[in-house]
Amino acid sequence: SRTVSTVLFVGENAPTSAADIARALGQPHQLATQRVDLLTQLGIFERISDPDDARRLIADTPLTEVD
Repeated sequence: SRTVSTVLFVGENAPTSAADIARALGQPHQLATQRVDLLTQLGIFERISDPDDARRLIADTPLTEVD
C-alpha cells in the first residue's frame, strides 16, 4: 500500500519533506501531505517546522526508547 511505502521511505530518509516523499514515490504532493497528516495523527510520524520555510512540511519518526 502507499501508506506503507510512505512509512518505509520516511523511516529510511527522516527527516524528509512531503515534497521529497511525493517525488520519491511518484505521488501527488497533496496525497503525500495527507498521508503524513494521517500518520502524524496516529503517532507514527512527528511533524517538524522548517525554520527556513514555514510552508514546508517535514516528517520525522519519533524516537522510541528501548529498555
